Amino acid sequence: TIITVLKNLGVLCRRLNLSEQADKFELCASKALQNPAEMILRALTALRQIRTHDDMNHQTMRRS
Repeated sequence: TIITVLKNLGVLCRRLNLSEQADKFELCASKALQNPAEMILRALTALRQIRTHDDMNHQTMRRS
């Protein structure tokens, strides 16, 4: 279910030391039953932020 996916994303973020994103995923998981559409959109936004941050770091490493 979507709740399980969100919880797993939170765990993965914690393992990668991305605690702010982990908190967002855990919050989305806890509220997904009340408002699933909004929580999915919030989770997608958090994923985009992680990807953007990762892309920026990758470009910086290539320049070095």
